[in-house]
Amino acid sequence: YYTYVLKSLKDSKFYIGYTKNLKKRIKEHNLGYTKSIKNRKPFELIYYEACKNKRKAMKRENILRQDLEEDFKAKTIIGAWRSWLARCVWDAEVAGSSPAAPTKI
Repeated sequence: YYTYVLKSLKDSKFYIGYTKNLKKRIKEHNLGYTKSIKNRKPFELIYYEACKNKRKAMKRENILRQDLEEDFKAKTIIGAWRSWLARCVWDAEVAGSSPAAPTKI
């Protein structure tokens, strides 16, 4: 069995799955056989790993999905924080002052 990560060449989003036949499964994805992602084709294989059995492949798939979700959340939080900070700096510049330095509590 294999656990794999595909990247959509249409929207740059990722798809994570597992299969017994990797070449066949990638072909099926690119032919639109997977209903939930057929509108995001074509795909390119960006990562895969062999697993000893189906159970281990499923477990690894879940770990990769969790990692991807955590990475997305972290990037979203960091992006929101940077955007907020940029607005604070811009507001302070418009007001003619500089942002307050953090203080210890």
